[in-house]
Amino acid sequence: MITHHVPATNCPACGKVLNAATNATYEAEEPAPGDYTVCVGCETPLVFGPGCSLAVCDTGSLTAAEREMVEAAVATLREAKRRLGREVAR
Repeated sequence: MITHHVPATNCPACGKVLNAATNATYEAEEPAPGDYTVCVGCETPLVFGPGCSLAVCDTGSLTAAEREMVEAAVATLREAKRRLGREVAR
């Protein structure tokens, strides 16, 4: 996994400023339009748009494999936050 710094933008669900994305699959690739991510603050699934803009992900339109991937990312984030013993500051 590698973390990429991206232009700061606000989560469209909670307003948290997001300025990085960790690629759990392909280390060399930066986020591209259509890629999924999860807000570290509110755990909402998001999708990247042009210029690293973010939109709330319509999980109902995902394939089963995409939905499984997004759900796994949310679960991983929750587990990391639990292990830290605190919520990430919003």
